[in-house]
Parts: sequence; structure tokens; C-alpha cells
Amino acid sequence: MSSETAHLNELIEITRDGEQFYRHAAQEVHEPSLRSLFGELARAKQQLVEALALATAAQDEEPARGGTLLGALQRVYVDTRARFSRNEDAIYVAQLADAEDRLLRAFAEARAEATPPLQQLLDRELPQIRACHARMQELKSSL
Repeated sequence: MSSETAHLNELIEITRDGEQFYRHAAQEVHEPSLRSLFGELARAKQQLVEALALATAAQDEEPARGGTLLGALQRVYVDTRARFSRNEDAIYVAQLADAEDRLLRAFAEARAEATPPLQQLLDRELPQIRACHARMQELKSSL
């Protein structure tokens, strides 16, 4: 597996963590507007996973199929914290904002080490990643 494929697969896994976390949170939160937003952001993550998987497959490599252990543990941690909180929705928002931080950092690190073709792909996807990140940071600040 090339270094580029390893970067792509890591990004796929981290993005899939976000997608799964948003889908899970959409089922757990009480506020309908949050359910809607989380569903929308889960779809954005799914589209990003698909773009990254296509780039991996174009290199005749197998794209990652799952998320990370850290992502799974984070969902369990948040569920536990939310159960003991008076404001479950705020717990999910804060943790999803942290997940957005993780994804943005991973893309920045991958871009810094990427070949020009991978940099171009990441540059095409970064505006959407930054927009999702900004939405969650704004929401976190408002709560």
C-alpha cells in the first residue's frame, strides 16, 4: 500500500467515524432541528467518504471499509455522558464539534504530506469540511 493510499484510508476511516457519529446523534437528540442538521452533516460525510474511496480505487487499491476504534469509543463515551446530563443535546453537539476538529486536523496533516494529485483532491473537499466544522463550532458556541 502506498503512502497516498494510507493517507486516503485514514481519512476515510476518520470521515466514516464522523458520519456514523452524526447518524447516531441524530437518533439520540431531542431537538428536531438538531436531528435535521445531524442528518444533513452525516450525508455530507458520506459523500466525502465516497469521493475518497473513488480516489483510492482509482489507484487500484482497496478503500477502508470501517471507522476507527477511537470513533467507536467516542460514541460510547458520549452516550454515557449524555445519560447523566440534564442537557443531552449539548453533550452531543460538543463532542461532534470535537470530531470536526479531528477531521479538519487529519485533512491538514494529510495535505501537508500529500503528492500534488492528492493535494488537489483534498483542496476540492476542504471547503465542505471547513463549512461543516464552522457550523458545529458556531452551534457549540451558541449552547
